[in-house]
Amino acid sequence: MSAHHPFVHPFGMPRMAAYAAGLILSFIAFVMWCYLVHLFHDSWYGSPSSFDFALFAGLFAVLTGLQLVLSPFIHHRVGSRATSSMVHPITETALVALATLFWFCAAVATAAYVGVPHCVFSSCRTSQAAIAFSWFSFIAFALALGLLLRDWFVHRGNLIHVRNPDGVAPAAPAAYGVEKPVEAQPNTSVAADSGVASHHAEHSVVVDHPAAVPAPHAPQDSHAVPMPETSPDTSHMTMPEPRPNYQA
Repeated sequence: MSAHHPFVHPFGMPRMAAYAAGLILSFIAFVMWCYLVHLFHDSWYGSPSSFDFALFAGLFAVLTGLQLVLSPFIHHRVGSRATSSMVHPITETALVALATLFWFCAAVATAAYVGVPHCVFSSCRTSQAAIAFSWFSFIAFALALGLLLRDWFVHRGNLIHVRNPDGVAPAAPAAYGVEKPVEAQPNTSVAADSGVASHHAEHSVVVDHPAAVPAPHAPQDSHAVPMPETSPDTSHMTMPEPRPNYQA
């Protein structure tokens, strides 16, 4: 099974089942309303307007159900522009909403006309059965409309069986699922460092250190005996001769 088949989608299967149920129930109700309108025309001068509107609602619902059930498969096979417009989400939503509205109005109008009598004749029982199937058809299309709106909110209108002519599911809009490219920003760290360095250079105070001054010499003592610069060589000194003994 193809990855783009409508039944693959988790919401596509319940929605298609609701379309099929609405088609079957609408067909049964349409046949009953056809019988009642024919019966009224044969027995009386004409059928009530509510019955005529129910007949129109049944015919519209049957044609809508056929279009909703078959058009995805036809578009999956053909993939033309005409079939693409048939399975467009806006077209599908409009058809389902109209079928739901028509069945609701028809069920209310016919129920108000017939009421809840104690039926003895077959025509009365048929009318009650037709009204019941009209309500069932309304519930089926209302359920399909709810699933369709849920698909809209979850996928933002990008339904699974809506494809381009190539048979490929349309890509998501640019605002969803696509990250915006990050613009390259200028490297401000180097500029900030150079700016801080220039700022410090402008406001820095130059301190001139004085040259080293030699310490003054200590004053010499006039009474001090000058010391020879070099020590005398004692190896060649002659010792004085001893004095003769002094005799008193």
